Amino acid sequence: LADYIENNYEECKLIIWVANLAHEWAFFKRQLAKVGITDLFAKSKRQPLKITIRNCIEFRECLGLWGRSLAHIAETYTKTQKLKGDLDYKKIRTNKTTITDTEYQYNRNDVQILDELSFVAFEKFTKQGLKIPMTQTGILRQKCKKAI
Repeated sequence: LADYIENNYEECKLIIWVANLAHEWAFFKRQLAKVGITDLFAKSKRQPLKITIRNCIEFRECLGLWGRSLAHIAETYTKTQKLKGDLDYKKIRTNKTTITDTEYQYNRNDVQILDELSFVAFEKFTKQGLKIPMTQTGILRQKCKKAI
């Protein structure tokens, strides 16, 4: 991803929805350090809501805008639903770790929910000429501005 951004940043604009952006960013920030952060919006020191890389890719925290949890977001906005199950989050995983079919489906559904959410955002905001807000308060703020 870092190499792609480095070579194509003037041509792309991509929003990537992330559930628990603070956690994920802690993992991959070093890998994207060489291409540079051009914007960061956070509600507190360790709670980023949007991280922009080279004005090309925006990582967006979906929980702040869409709801309380990924399960709630799925129930409200998407066809795909969050699967219930116990994954061992203490297990150290790498790109060589084998996963069970159950683990695969659990992870696949989580990603599918975020993918479907991107289409919801397009319909609800971008297609109507609105900016995608960072929080639920931002939705209300835009409605008030439009009404005024």
